[in-house]
Amino acid sequence: MKDNPQQPGKKARGMRSVLPILSDGKPHSSRELVIKAKVSDARKAISQLRRKGWYITDEWQQGKDKTRYKLYKLEKEGKQ
Repeated sequence: MKDNPQQPGKKARGMRSVLPILSDGKPHSSRELVIKAKVSDARKAISQLRRKGWYITDEWQQGKDKTRYKLYKLEKEGKQ
């Protein structure tokens, strides 16, 4: 299966790269995930992980310049 995080493939690469970072239990912005995981779209990888059953929450934040962004966090329960 190509979209399994344990198997190689384009879809799985993003999931394999993002999941270990989220596994620390701390909240991360999509920008931070893009930089650390070296993926072009961390939000897509998060969406794919959610479809696979991973319990990832998000919370809106407001930056100093009034911009809004989300922080993503893998909850302790892991998979749903």
